[in-house]
Amino acid sequence: MFHVPSAIGRAAFTELDRVRWDDLEHAYHQKGTPKRGAHDIAASLRKLGDAHASSMDEEIQELFSIICHQGGTIYEATAYAVPFLLAFAADTALSHAQAQHFVELLGSIGVASSFESRGTDAGAFGPGVGLLTRQAVRASTAHLEAMALRTPALAELASTLAALVRTDSPDAAAVARLRALTEDEDEDD
Repeated sequence: MFHVPSAIGRAAFTELDRVRWDDLEHAYHQKGTPKRGAHDIAASLRKLGDAHASSMDEEIQELFSIICHQGGTIYEATAYAVPFLLAFAADTALSHAQAQHFVELLGSIGVASSFESRGTDAGAFGPGVGLLTRQAVRASTAHLEAMALRTPALAELASTLAALVRTDSPDAAAVARLRALTEDEDEDD
């Protein structure tokens, strides 16, 4: 099962060792294959926590590539990374641009968690990945609420993600709103 950090902000990343990252599938690693060091989720999360404000955007984009590949495919590892991202954002003052990156990343993850991938299509790749990811968001509700308070630009994202995961079946209206939020962010870039 995924781990929800008890710490928030950068301190959440001190709990990364609670997850067996090497055993989780993501865009660049499938079970039963040797792991390539260039796409290490724990290292990418640590770099996000260590990043200065000027390089944080780059670190978010690196994570996006690994856990929400090409803006629409999520993996087993995504569910495990989400609580750390939410815990980080719960106590980190994000600039408007950084908040937009979080909206795009977390909104895309929310949308992808609502349907299964069919091979090369976007969506949740692997059995149960969508449900597990939604459960990880639900388990992190306190971090979602704190994130919205800390960075008001993330308030709509937080409330929409909370609506998405109220039950095990994704809320269709929340999925539509997440799509709109991520499209709005794409237009702002």
